[in-house]
Amino acid sequence: MTKLVAVTLASLMAFVLISPPAFAQGRVAGAQVYELTENAKFTFGKSRLPFREAGVSQMLGFAAVGTPLCPTPDLTTPLPGTPALPGNPSAACVLNVTGSDHINLTTGLGTISGQFTIVKADLLPAVDTPETVVARGNFSGQIDFSAALQGLPFGTVTGHFTSNLGGGAIPFVGVFLLPFADPRNQSGFGYLLYQFVPNSDCPQGVCFTSPAVQSQPVQPNQQAIGYPTPRFDIYFQ
Repeated sequence: MTKLVAVTLASLMAFVLISPPAFAQGRVAGAQVYELTENAKFTFGKSRLPFREAGVSQMLGFAAVGTPLCPTPDLTTPLPGTPALPGNPSAACVLNVTGSDHINLTTGLGTISGQFTIVKADLLPAVDTPETVVARGNFSGQIDFSAALQGLPFGTVTGHFTSNLGGGAIPFVGVFLLPFADPRNQSGFGYLLYQFVPNSDCPQGVCFTSPAVQSQPVQPNQQAIGYPTPRFDIYFQ
């Protein structure tokens, strides 16, 4: 959602080596959305350094069938790629998302809110992205980009969403993975991997631990017009 820092692979590795070794049972994201564009506005203080960011992003992504964002198969659309969702299904719910954030650049803390739609293929024959709205909803939450201020390319969110599909306010947690230059793979870009573990002391019962040393390459279908896209992994209870 925001591009607060630029980091090198060397600095990432150094941080990982001094982080607590807390790797444990992982969780699988129920949905992933990708930031295609962002308009950001910065507020500057007397020091001429920015201390607040307000951004609006347009995102596109996928939710696995059976999750709260894709409760029934009739909402799904055949997929052209294979996003990293449970079982790599051939069909998933396609999500269009508009999100707004307000972040304090001193603490990295702020708020996030927005709207989403579930869309299916155009009613007319077409090969572009789905666009027929079949459901819609809203979301809000608290965002934490304090790790990004320390040089790590990620931020976390704790929030909830509602939709016209019913079910009331549904909680979620998530992590924004900010792409970084990674010369070890063919695309030249990577996402650092993070482990999520169940924990009764964490929001919604899920915590993330130290980043793993390895990274995932940014795939061609995770880029927009050649730019690597920030990825938002969404986890449900």
